[in-house]
Amino acid sequence: MRYASLVIAVFCLIMLFVAESSMVLALCLLGTGLFGFLAVLGFAQAKIESTSQPHFNIMSPQELAEMRQKANANKASPSRSNDRAAGASGAAYAGGSHSSDDRRGGDDGNDSSDGGSDGGGDGGGGGD
Repeated sequence: MRYASLVIAVFCLIMLFVAESSMVLALCLLGTGLFGFLAVLGFAQAKIESTSQPHFNIMSPQELAEMRQKANANKASPSRSNDRAAGASGAAYAGGSHSSDDRRGGDDGNDSSDGGSDGGGDGGGGGD
């Protein structure tokens, strides 16, 4: 159908330049717009259908209930990875009060911000 609409739109476009009657010109102009629009919609629909994923997997009520039970069980007992992540993030500040320079590394001469040559293997340093 989309190819037929495209062919009719092109035919109407060609007829715009050939026709001598104003009535034929008006009909061809209307046909060009209408069938051109239908052709664009047809090609867009075909593209959408070709890239969409199939929706053949519809779950039964029993499967949905099982999934809800598993989700509720997961909410009730947090996983170990969440505990480890919370422990690791809290461990950085567990030793007491740290100044902001201590957390950033401070100015110990081994970073590239001082502009000097540290000669270390950390990738930073000056250009001596």
